This record gives sequence, C-alpha cells and structure tokens, in this order.
Amino acid sequence: MVTLSFVVFLAAGIGLIVITSIVADEMETACDSTSENSISESFRELYTNSDSFYCVSSISGCECYVNSTRLSGTGYTMVNSSSTVTKVQQCTSYLESAYADYGVDFSDINDIIEYLDYFGEIEKDYKCSGMCTIKNKYYFSDINIGAPEKTCFDVIKDDLILGDVRNYGIGYTVSGSILFIIFFIQYGLCCRKNMNARQGQTKQF
Repeated sequence: MVTLSFVVFLAAGIGLIVITSIVADEMETACDSTSENSISESFRELYTNSDSFYCVSSISGCECYVNSTRLSGTGYTMVNSSSTVTKVQQCTSYLESAYADYGVDFSDINDIIEYLDYFGEIEKDYKCSGMCTIKNKYYFSDINIGAPEKTCFDVIKDDLILGDVRNYGIGYTVSGSILFIIFFIQYGLCCRKNMNARQGQTKQF
C-alpha cells in the first residue's frame, strides 16, 4: 500500500510541476497576436469572444444592466428587465455559438457557464478584468461590483498557475518522498529481520 502511495504522490507532484511550467511558458505569448499555440489563443479569446455579444445593443446581443453612470453607451441601461444581464453567463442565447471553436471542448452550455463562473471568481477575488489589456468592466462576475483594477494575466500566471497549482505539485512531491523514505526504512527492517532469522536457523545446524 505504501509502495503504491508514494508512486502516485510522486507522479502527481512531478506531473503538476512540469505542467505548470509548460503552461506558464505558453502564457508568455498569450498577448502576442501572432502566436498560434492553443493556450495563448484560449486566454486571448476568453474575453474577445464575449465582446461580440456582451454589453452591446439588444439587436446584436445582450444589453447590460448597470446601477450607476460609470458605464454608458448603447450596450448599457439603468433599467433592469428580463432581457438585461450583469455578466456574460446570463447571455445564454449567444454562449454556445461564441465559444463553439474555443480551445476547450465543452459538452453543453452548462459546461461553458461553469467554466466562465470560475473566471468570474478570479475577477471578483482579484478585482481584475481582461487578459492583455484591462477592461472597463467585469465580464464573468457582476458588472456592478465596481471598476476593475488590473488585468487577470499576472493573477492567473503568477498567483494561480505558478503559485497555487505548483505548490500542490510541490506538496505531492514532498509527500511522495516521505512515503518513499518510510517504505525504504520498512523494507530495510523487514530484510534485516528475515536475514537474522535465517542466520539463527543456520547456527542451529
């Protein structure tokens, strides 16, 4: 059991560390419009895909309901109705077509909403919006929580990928190493015990 555990922990830990390094390297080109790698495109298109239907005229997409005059234009209204939205996920009629060719293979609209909700939590917690340039509004969290203070690029790259996720990888690796040491000690004690038993039997002859 210990043998299997340390193998699993080490594999998971090393795997996470390698993956985070690869993703972080790929993200370096996320704001380069000429880059064609899938990770870069996914991060760029996260916001640009929504621009076509979010906070635009009701003829082209969904109007945004705002409770202040901070935002204005044809895509914003201070009148709340069944057709207005406060975040991208509420504009359900346009989600599937907008993210049909996105870098993530969504099984249905609920998958899209769940995926965007995750980025909504990032926006809300870190007060960020936009990937390469800061946006004037929140996309995946409530548009009325205030004005974004920064882009989400550094948050995702440094705090989440190279921070939280890599730390999980380091933790798994350390745990696997400890389990390996325990296994090695147990194996050594077991072998020594068996060797002593055999030596005792030899002396009896």
